[in-house]
Formats: sequence, structure tokens, C-alpha cells
Amino acid sequence: MITIIGAGAAGNYAAYLLASEGFDVQVYEANSTIGLPVACTGIITSHFDTLIKPKKELIANTVESARIYSPNGKNVKIKFRHPNKIFNRHLLDQHVAEMAQQAGAEYRLNHVYMGNRPSGDMEKVMVKDLKSGEEYETETKMLIGADGPASRVAKNNGLYGKRKLYLGLQATAKRENDNVIDFYPSTQGIAWTVPESKDMVRIGVATPSEPQKYFEGFCRKVLGEDFDEKIVARQAGPIPLYDPNVKTQNGNVYTVGDAATMVKATTLGGIMQSHIAAKALAESITHRKNYSREWRTKMGRDLWMHLMMRKAMDKFTDEDYNKLVNTFQKERNRKILEEHDRDFPTRFMAKLLIGSPELLRFARFIF
Repeated sequence: MITIIGAGAAGNYAAYLLASEGFDVQVYEANSTIGLPVACTGIITSHFDTLIKPKKELIANTVESARIYSPNGKNVKIKFRHPNKIFNRHLLDQHVAEMAQQAGAEYRLNHVYMGNRPSGDMEKVMVKDLKSGEEYETETKMLIGADGPASRVAKNNGLYGKRKLYLGLQATAKRENDNVIDFYPSTQGIAWTVPESKDMVRIGVATPSEPQKYFEGFCRKVLGEDFDEKIVARQAGPIPLYDPNVKTQNGNVYTVGDAATMVKATTLGGIMQSHIAAKALAESITHRKNYSREWRTKMGRDLWMHLMMRKAMDKFTDEDYNKLVNTFQKERNRKILEEHDRDFPTRFMAKLLIGSPELLRFARFIF
């Protein structure tokens, strides 16, 4: 038996892969509906197609370019080599959960993880049925925490560490647009608008502090003073900053995805990373490999590089952001960004630095 806590991106994909290998898998999810409430923007780059072939109905929109704005209002427009997909995140989670169930995984909704303790070579897992109020214990060979940024599995098993959480606020709002993703990095954090359709956007911010003030100010800037009237839905949730020292296994207990801080620190996106990590975990369990080595081999250097860029950006002034966007307006630099998925900066960072040594001036902020 393998027990997974959390039916999000990492939990569902791990359940599917492990059940497909013949493992007996149980997934416990606290919410009554998989994928809800939504706390995600849903942008995924083209590499995702190598992991899952998404059905058309899961995709809200396809976007071919993005703009990055500097505080002075200038921007650089990046045309993606391969279009990005904007997913209906709850439908994606439900789809992968269905794949897992078809492979043999069992799901129990409205069930909360309460804790676990070792019992010989097994783990005793305590759960609570929220509908009946009943608390009971189940036995499992392996316990996987896929229960999000504030993971109780990580906390209860010495895997939480000293993680830092950003606070994310997002809304779906009425706004005509030109089908381009807009990013607004600043000294406050990062803000964005993502086109869901020609007249609807997902607008949001992520910041270490005062998210409501940041969000309302950004909405006024993008939507106008009457922004409240244009908002049709709101979402909120914590986002972990990647910790390179994170431990992801303690005996029979593992963490994966947001529960293990596997998030790009630059954009604070983690859907791709959750799926990559789930695959590394399934391969490690199936073939008895070292899980930490597997996921770090697949994306550890990229997550570290995203973190170094975030550390530098956290020390930027508005003028530094102006200079950075100006640097990327150069055709050579813009072309490099267009040719590569932003999930994997190790594949193009050397090219940028060789062609634009002025980028090295930003490295001083890391130290």
C-alpha cells in the first residue's frame, strides 16, 4: 500500500504513475471536489506535453507571447517558440485523478491527514472523515505528502525546514485583451495578467507581505478604479519559495511538489515541477532509486538558478528593473528567451551571459 495525501498536481500524477506500475494506491483529499478551490494561474509551457497529452477541453486558451514590463512602463515582448497553454486547473486535476482511478488508485475525498507514526517497516496514518467526524488509522508501506506549501506531512516528519512562503492573490476579471501574458516584476513582488479569453483575464500578485494592498493597487492600475465591479471570481493561497536544502524523504515518508518547495522562484509557478517530481518519485519507488538524487538530477539545478535570480531580484530597485528589461530588448537576448522554455534556465543562461556580460552586474545582488 502507498498512501498519498493531497489530490493536486503532484499527488494525482504520482498516483497515476504508481498505480500504472501495479502498486496499491490510496489518495486522501481534504476537499469535497478535486481541484477546488482553485489557487493557480494555470500557465504551462510546452514541455508539459512530454508528460501528459492534455485533452482539448482542459485548455482555456493558448498564448503565443508574453510581455515583461519595467516600472517605467517599457516592455519587452517575447514570442514563444512553442505556445503556452492556459489550463482550467481544476479540470486538469480532475482529469489526472481520473487517469489514476482508471489505473486502479482509490480516492477518499473529505478526508484530512492528522498524523503518522512508524510501526515496524510500515507507517500508521491517522485520518479524519470530515463528513462523519470519524477518526481512524490505516497502515501503509509508504506515505507521500503532496499536501501543498504548508504540508502537514512535512511538518510531522521533519521535512518542513525553514521554508519561506509568498502570499498569492488572484481574480478572474472582465477585460478585453490582445491574448498576451503580461508580467510586472517590481520591488513589491510579481504581478501578472493572463488572458483566459478575448474579454477575460486572470489577474494576480504574489508577494512576501501586504498582498491585499499590492493586489488592489495593481487592479486599479490594470482594470481601473471600478475594478471590483469587473471581478467575477477570486482565489488566494500561499506559494513556497524553493529551498535548496529541503529534505524530501525520511524513511518511508516522502514529500513532492509544493509540499517540497518545488516551485520556480522567479515566477512562482510550479505545475510543471510538481509533475516532474512526481515522475521522479514514481521511478524511484518502482526501480528502488534514490529519490532525492532523481528529482535533483531532473530539475535541481534549474530550481537553484531560479532561486538565485529571485534573490537578486529581491534586492532590485526600480531602476535595476528598468535596466534589466532594457537589456532583454536587445534582439539577441530576446531571441534566446524565445527559443527556450523558461522552466529550464540552465539551458540558456550561459548563452545570455556570453552575449551580454552586462547581465553579470546583477549577480552582485546574489551575494
